[in-house]
Amino acid sequence: MADYQLSNLPEETPAKSTSSMSMTAIVLWILVALSAVANAFFQATGHIILGVIMGLLTATCIVLLVRDYLKNRNR
Repeated sequence: MADYQLSNLPEETPAKSTSSMSMTAIVLWILVALSAVANAFFQATGHIILGVIMGLLTATCIVLLVRDYLKNRNR
């Protein structure tokens, strides 16, 4: 039986993770989901002020997600 030597093969480089979402982005996505649901609930039950507050929180989280994406897109 012949012995094969694989030393001429190029070294494998670790692949970049395509789903390397930062912890900040994960928390912001969770806050978007929760505040959107809370917004819908408060609007449906007639608590307009709380609905507006949740809507503003949702919008703020989306703006922060866009900022985080733009900041990290070239990394």
